[in-house]
Amino acid sequence: MANEVVEDLRRSGRRGLCLKVDFEKAYDSVRWAFLYDMLSRMGFHNLWIAWIKGCLESATVSVLVNGSPTEEFKPTRGLRQGDPLALFLFLVVAEGLAGIARSASKTNLLTGLKFGRKEIEVCILQFADDTIFLCEDSFNNVITLKAILRGFELASGLKINFHKSKLAGINVQSSDVACYTKTLNCKQMGVPFKYLGLEVGAPDSVCKRITSIQRRFLWGWGKESKPICWVSWEDVCKPKEEGGLGLREIRKLNHALLAKWRWRCISQEEGRWKELLDSKYGLEPGSVHSLVKLQSWWWKDLYKVCKEGRGKGWFQEELSWKLGCGEKVKFWEEVWVGSSDLKSLFPRLFSLSLNQGQTVGEVGVWINSDWRWRLTWRSARFEWESSLEADLFTLLSGALLRRNDVDVQVWGKEEPGLFSVNSTYECLTKQSRGTQSDVFNFLWKIKAFPNVIVTTWRVLLDRIPTRNDLNLHFMSFYLSNASKKQNLLQFAVLIAFQYEHDASWNWMSSLCSKHYLSIASGVFVHLFFLGDS
Repeated sequence: MANEVVEDLRRSGRRGLCLKVDFEKAYDSVRWAFLYDMLSRMGFHNLWIAWIKGCLESATVSVLVNGSPTEEFKPTRGLRQGDPLALFLFLVVAEGLAGIARSASKTNLLTGLKFGRKEIEVCILQFADDTIFLCEDSFNNVITLKAILRGFELASGLKINFHKSKLAGINVQSSDVACYTKTLNCKQMGVPFKYLGLEVGAPDSVCKRITSIQRRFLWGWGKESKPICWVSWEDVCKPKEEGGLGLREIRKLNHALLAKWRWRCISQEEGRWKELLDSKYGLEPGSVHSLVKLQSWWWKDLYKVCKEGRGKGWFQEELSWKLGCGEKVKFWEEVWVGSSDLKSLFPRLFSLSLNQGQTVGEVGVWINSDWRWRLTWRSARFEWESSLEADLFTLLSGALLRRNDVDVQVWGKEEPGLFSVNSTYECLTKQSRGTQSDVFNFLWKIKAFPNVIVTTWRVLLDRIPTRNDLNLHFMSFYLSNASKKQNLLQFAVLIAFQYEHDASWNWMSSLCSKHYLSIASGVFVHLFFLGDS
């Protein structure tokens, strides 16, 4: 939300202020009386509040002086850091600050920033002890912010560290920002700035950088000089049984994480962030989005990654419906029965249908408690078309409509239909999957030093510094041909795995097990210790 707000201000040219608040020793200074009052205001039962009192007031503390504990005493304020309950109690205390900000906004003492067609107002964003205020550019708002923070400090005991708090002005003159910072006794910050450890107001361009760091670590052991990458990164990111190292490709993982936001936008989840996005962009199907120049880079990336717009992208292809009353689901165009849409299954019937673009609920009627299909056609069907119509009704007989339920979108074509980043990543990488190899499957199960296994993996892929490979990288070393090494090593890996996992080893012991073991051992010694001879 912070990024959307800042980007909207920057692109629209409107003026606004962002105050990032810093709490001094947040957990240590909470007044217990304020916490109990907040619990009561939020509707907690008196018995529950008594339990919280017992947990807080029964604690004793001693101080270590020169390694020796002093006499125990009881604290009168603060929350114990590390206590699983402390984080939730601090959220209750922080809700007091949000309540004051909302009250000030309702009485027009604080003017927040409004966005989108529905003019959703945002004046404060909180995550645990990370708080940011958003308001219009005016001196009255600055005075109100200072009064809110000072009053909350006196009531809750949480000390505001104004010297570490920072104020940013977006499209605001620097002289005005300097005046505001002097009034608040805080520092000035520019845009982009960091909130929750992430940059707000800057595009995400770190995937290539992360991949570069991974490559340098794998092939150069973290050295600054650019190493030779003997295996393509696409092959490195393949599963181990397909000849890769099983690493995740950062770019596709980022796409899966962005797709999670797209899924949250179309799901039944509710929240202030969703109201803001719906007001600004419109999340309902067929809604008109804001001008491209007013869209944030995050929103543009979201639609670009999911390949939405004209036609269907991979994200839409993975969506299906759990049928309720049928008011939202397109009868022909969307997946709601089977694993594909009816338009693709019966293209001839679709061309004859008069129900194109209609929902499932519009293609039938309820007779008492029974649902009856009412499909209409442009013309009479031929005999072969009638057989297609019979197949269609056979498929529809398995669909169950529920008059009082809503249609819900689900992820994937199989049960349970729940979205996960892992399943999305698998969906993005399934097209690039290769064939599995028993040799690679056996390799990673052998108990050996990691550097030995990685070197073996490179030999199996023929990605070692041979003469030909070095010449390709403008080097002039001369080594023996690697093809013989590759064949010998495949044989050695299979022998070593068979010997380790087959205790009886009947098939080999009846022949010449010691001879084969000596061959396998000799191959490893030749490759890793003696080198070329």
